[in-house]
Amino acid sequence: MSFLSNLDYGKSEEKSFFRGAADKSGRVLGLNARQIRELEGGMTQLATLCLVCSGACLSALLINKQGLKKRENDPAMALGFLLGHIFAISGLNTYLHEVVGHEKLGMGLTSTKMPADTRYSIHAWEDFQLLVRSEKPQDKVELLSRILMGNRGGSISMTPEKLPPPNAIGRLMGKEGRGAWFDLAGSLPCLGVDVLATATGALLLKRNTAFALALMVFAIYDSTRYALYPASAAFMTPKELEREDKGGNDFAGFALHMSRITGSSPNKVAISTTLFFSTIVPLTAALIMYVDHKAKS
Repeated sequence: MSFLSNLDYGKSEEKSFFRGAADKSGRVLGLNARQIRELEGGMTQLATLCLVCSGACLSALLINKQGLKKRENDPAMALGFLLGHIFAISGLNTYLHEVVGHEKLGMGLTSTKMPADTRYSIHAWEDFQLLVRSEKPQDKVELLSRILMGNRGGSISMTPEKLPPPNAIGRLMGKEGRGAWFDLAGSLPCLGVDVLATATGALLLKRNTAFALALMVFAIYDSTRYALYPASAAFMTPKELEREDKGGNDFAGFALHMSRITGSSPNKVAISTTLFFSTIVPLTAALIMYVDHKAKS
């Protein structure tokens, strides 16, 4: 589901950026209320996309500054994009998210025991199994195209749908802290893969440029794609956040939990989280390159 479909374009003129500038007819700068909402919606989408792409832009500047934007490096960069896409469509990132993240980190570290009825769904693997079993050529073509077009994600479900009893760490975190940790933990394994790939690439940049670039471009691709997830909660209304949290949006839940802990608005939490996920890769690369340069000078 596109994160842009969840954005709120305003349902009252009081939410308008142009509030107070309307004439008696309710029009602002010649625009009616519907046109103002559409304008604000476009501005919101543009701001969100700029935020998500900020990390990729920083990474591109870093690569250019290192003098790596050369034609002979294009195959390595293309390989990095291909590896990132395979990582997404194969379901590997979904497995890391649901099993390693939510189950092992989210529940395992904070619970006295794991629920026996936890179930996982990884749609890419399910589609591949259907592809193997399918007998009709048109079904095979449809399933293959669905797999190649991108990751359809997955889910984790428990009955009842609540966290198991907390252990000492879970009690120390408290209800809101534990809920925030569970929501965030799903994304940490993939984030760790991106940071590890970036760090390895930055260290090997002068020794094996092609391999290093492939790793770094993979991390840029994956982290930028992943930043769309927290961005999906960045401009939701409180009601939308509550609805999406119940529907399984981790970062809607994380924003609500952290808002109750810190007193900050859920939107600010979501925007800060988006900025972190989109910039962690270039900042990691820049830091390691700087330390490596200082160590050799």
